[in-house]
Amino acid sequence: MTELTQKFEVEQRKGKSIALLTLNFQVLQNSLTHARTRELLMEVNKIFRQRIRESDSLVQINDVNEHSFVVLLDNLHTLNNAQKIANSLVENFSKLLNSEEQDSLLDVNVHVDFVPQDDCQEC
Repeated sequence: MTELTQKFEVEQRKGKSIALLTLNFQVLQNSLTHARTRELLMEVNKIFRQRIRESDSLVQINDVNEHSFVVLLDNLHTLNNAQKIANSLVENFSKLLNSEEQDSLLDVNVHVDFVPQDDCQEC
């Protein structure tokens, strides 16, 4: 998380707009083994890294039954841009699950914060 904190502070000092996306995945059934859950999360991490810009940051946080990805998107102009990226990440995640026929085993929640709110035209 230190990387995100540092990047957040740098972008704030520059006066640029940033978005913080939090995507939480929860295992709904115990039918996924720990190893299979880890494999799926590695695949999700790879997909997410392919879908965000090189200047953006991605951090994965794992707990027993809940796994989170936090994405810091810098230099965005509107909240709508951040929401489109979040939707794209979830869509790619869903495609992976559908190909694995695991969509009923995991639940995803997405939260988008856009900073600074004062500059946001669509909030």
